[in-house]
Amino acid sequence: MNTTEPETNIRSDAFAQAFIYDKNISEAFEYISQDYINHNPAAQNGFDSAWNILSPIWGSQNITPLRTAFKYPQSWLNYRSGFGEVVDRYRWEGGCIVEHVSCASYYTAGNWLTCGSGIKERSFRHDEAFVSGRKQKSVDEIGGLQQNS
Repeated sequence: MNTTEPETNIRSDAFAQAFIYDKNISEAFEYISQDYINHNPAAQNGFDSAWNILSPIWGSQNITPLRTAFKYPQSWLNYRSGFGEVVDRYRWEGGCIVEHVSCASYYTAGNWLTCGSGIKERSFRHDEAFVSGRKQKSVDEIGGLQQNS
């Protein structure tokens, strides 16, 4: 499937809605490629590994969405759960998630502090498109980081 940047943005938003707002793991996993790369050291690559870890527990998790973002070809979800504060970063191809990095992270003074999990570590900054709630904006539209109350 070939998707445009706007189509991928819509799919990213739908994934975020299903995954952290509705906690509908079955719907969320419709956006994940069967052979996606997972940089979480607790999981192996592929759909099945992530499904086997998350599907039994996800519906009972206490999730507090904090931010979502999209900057083609990546999206980010930031939320609090029983795992602590998490930033999940996803790479999209053909309308599906093909790579995932999950890390405990935190935000301070306009910067995401080091976020790595099996890949080269880096810092996320507010200019990488974090916005409040489910509304997605382009990087040019973001004047600064907004956060849910």
